[in-house]
Amino acid sequence: MVSEPIVAPGAEAKIEVTVHTAGRHGVLAKTVTVSSDDPVNPAFKLNISGTVEVAVGFDPERLSMGDVMTGDTIVQQVKLVGSKAKEVKVVEMVSSDPNLISGKMVKGAKEPTLEVTIKPGDVARRFGGLLTVKTNLESPKEVQLRVDGRATSDISVDQDRVHFFFDENGKSTRDVVVFVSTIKGTKFKVTGIEDPQNMVQAKIDKVGDRYQVTMTMAEGKQVANSTLWILTDQKGDAEKLEVIYSARVQVQRPPNANPMPASNLPQIQRPRTIPTAIKGEIPQHPKVEALQPHAEKK
Repeated sequence: MVSEPIVAPGAEAKIEVTVHTAGRHGVLAKTVTVSSDDPVNPAFKLNISGTVEVAVGFDPERLSMGDVMTGDTIVQQVKLVGSKAKEVKVVEMVSSDPNLISGKMVKGAKEPTLEVTIKPGDVARRFGGLLTVKTNLESPKEVQLRVDGRATSDISVDQDRVHFFFDENGKSTRDVVVFVSTIKGTKFKVTGIEDPQNMVQAKIDKVGDRYQVTMTMAEGKQVANSTLWILTDQKGDAEKLEVIYSARVQVQRPPNANPMPASNLPQIQRPRTIPTAIKGEIPQHPKVEALQPHAEKK
């Protein structure tokens, strides 16, 4: 936020920046781009850096499991970190989905450690949930660990939903690339694709132990949701891998288009004779030390 929309020659204006630190810890670096109608220096960057200190947090901050086998049970360890980590006592653990996520403290560990058990189930799906750890501290009274991933069969495609774009003339603006891989190291082969709409063409290449499928829209036609299948030489669920796709026109932005409306840009008034330098310095690398979580730094 700028204190004055118009900065006269020799005048000053304050730039107010708010940094939200909720859910973060450690080194934090952000960049703010300030735009104006100054023809000499239309934009400059304001760099903000600092360290967010937490009383209690997790390392890693979240558990992103990627692809895991349906029916498997995964056990991961997460450390409690922060200025009060060694003195904290866990009062209770609450799971958003007890059938998916559960946790317990590891006894005898040198550092406070949480053991998280994840059971994605027997159905191929994307999963996610929260494990809330309630503490004996006044602040924070609880901390949350986010868990996510995708339960899949041994052979799977990394994207089961893709988007195509084409220009006003119906020409595809970019290809869509997906990869088919195996979790267990099973030998397999991708043999082609099957598209009932006959709108998508594919090029198949073997890259290491997985297959790269490059897909192109053959016709510029808008599609809300349609289904194609990537075919393999396997039997059962891995024989046809489903991919849902959509297609729409991509509006091209004119070159050098300013994303901010001109009416919203700060206006810098310059004299009609010899320009006067703006007094004062704008700090390029301000240091923000010891930011507190869940607080705002201005």
